[in-house]
Amino acid sequence: MKKMCIVNFATETGWYKGGQIRLLESLHAVGYKGDVLTWIGEESLKCPSHQQVPYGFKTYALAEAYFKGYELALLLDCSMVAIQPLDKIFNHIEEHGHFIQDSGYDVGQWCSDAALGTLQITREEAFSIRCCSAGCTGLNFKNTRSVDFLKQWHEKANDNITFIGAWDNKDGQVSTDSRVLGHRHDQTAASVLAHKLNMKIMPRDYYFSYYTPRHESICILCLR
Repeated sequence: MKKMCIVNFATETGWYKGGQIRLLESLHAVGYKGDVLTWIGEESLKCPSHQQVPYGFKTYALAEAYFKGYELALLLDCSMVAIQPLDKIFNHIEEHGHFIQDSGYDVGQWCSDAALGTLQITREEAFSIRCCSAGCTGLNFKNTRSVDFLKQWHEKANDNITFIGAWDNKDGQVSTDSRVLGHRHDQTAASVLAHKLNMKIMPRDYYFSYYTPRHESICILCLR
């Protein structure tokens, strides 16, 4: 098997292609020596459009890494940049089977009423589950639990329910529960699946943070 790779997808429109270039430049700057798998546009990845299935491309990108025979795969959004070598995060993925980080929210705040059904949880259960930041997700494909996670995540991306929903709940279009702020598509599904599979979600600002490195272990920043 091939050792490790980073996967990244950019849509044809908007700032994403520029973000992909910025990410690649940052990986080179920190001396990353592994492979990088990139795609531009849904046709290149053979996935539904972002409008049809918001963020569904993430499961397709990770699945490509799996089928190409990589052991370790780290998905990074176009908003991410590397600010120091990624050895720590890849070592974590290898040792623990995955890397998933807390977003600072609960799933209950970001889950549509419809997705509660497909994820087989109640609203109150959703409020007891931490919501991850799926833009930096690492999987060890030698770990059967991580493979099972990806399989289920991919299935949810294609059920026409779980990844569908508005970002906000201003008009009650996502949920009749006033505590719900909106729907987070990929993150909502990933968080619940990780919880059910007993996959530990690391604390916020563990290996990546937003805009400013919070401590010396931060190796990835989200800049958008």
